[in-house]
Amino acid sequence: IIDNKEQSYNKVDTLSIPYDSTIVKPANLNIDAGAAVISIKGGGTDHLLMLKRYINSDSSEKDPKSTFKILNKIFDGTHTIDLEFGTDIEIFKHNVLQTSEISLHPNTLWNINLQGGASMSSLDLSDYKIQSVSLESGASSVYLKLGNKQEITKVEFEGGMSTFTAEIPESAGCRIHNESGLSANDFEGFSEISENVYETPGYAKAKQKIEMNIESGVSTIKVKRYKDIVPNKESVKM
Repeated sequence: IIDNKEQSYNKVDTLSIPYDSTIVKPANLNIDAGAAVISIKGGGTDHLLMLKRYINSDSSEKDPKSTFKILNKIFDGTHTIDLEFGTDIEIFKHNVLQTSEISLHPNTLWNINLQGGASMSSLDLSDYKIQSVSLESGASSVYLKLGNKQEITKVEFEGGMSTFTAEIPESAGCRIHNESGLSANDFEGFSEISENVYETPGYAKAKQKIEMNIESGVSTIKVKRYKDIVPNKESVKM
């Protein structure tokens, strides 16, 4: 888990996208991480999205150039937010490191797509309503934590030489379809019900379900369960 409070940064940029309660359709968040460190924080925000971008440079230049881009589109009542962080920046042979913290509005239903190259990502989505998460990584490390605020959450993970760790609530049933190559897999609390298919006990009768598809090469994959509070019916949406 990434903690930016322990770091020292030359520059911090903050931007936000306002929340509109009249827009009730799911929002799409597409993140091209490049070589940046990405952290989605729990707890939420009053904005649709709040982004803090930390830059740490060993250059004396006060305002290093950035390859960061953001685009917010609204079509047919649906937000689509594109965040592109680009590659590591180098100014006169000085490294510029990018670390970003993202907070989301907890009342919005989210579809999240993350593409990461040589990056590190920590996604604490336990406080959010998540319809789907798609993760595509290269030589990277990905941490994912999901909550129980949605009846069905779908997760797709595709990785190369990567490390993928997921935490899921005990109150939700989970099924994993795992197509991994030379990978070390640890599915704590799961039973293999058929070839490459794993389930938690009572999956079929669980009121909240997480469906996870994993495809990876030379990876380390770990999925574990954590104790949580069973939500009431009003807090769970289709």
